[in-house]
Amino acid sequence: MSVSFQSYVKMKLVHLMVTADATHLQWMLKHRLLALGYTLVSGGTDNHLILVDLKPSGVDGARAQSVLDLASITLNKNSVPGDKSAIIPGGVRIGTPALTTRGFKQDDFVRIADFLDRWGLFGSSAALHPCAGLCQLAA
Repeated sequence: MSVSFQSYVKMKLVHLMVTADATHLQWMLKHRLLALGYTLVSGGTDNHLILVDLKPSGVDGARAQSVLDLASITLNKNSVPGDKSAIIPGGVRIGTPALTTRGFKQDDFVRIADFLDRWGLFGSSAALHPCAGLCQLAA
């Protein structure tokens, strides 16, 4: 085997390990959200995005995005099946690559789901107050 081919194979193996690790981390977030009772569009994901349907909680994606922006946490409002408005969609999209790039580990992905749940972001309390549980954290 040539040195350049060996180098190429080593790089491919590194890429495969990174991809497998990222997939596992996403799996952790997905299963924690499911365990907390959230509805995921298509039951999960086949890529790096998780789409959470917030309609069962009575919260819209636009409000969820705004509330988390106050805490410097970025996710995106996203339409889900049955939505009547793209301006006030019923879901949010959570991307995992940026978290992996920042060095988040398995437990961190579980904590993300717990933070969202603890802050009441996806629960009915968020619909009642524009800053949801974040106001308590700021106090």
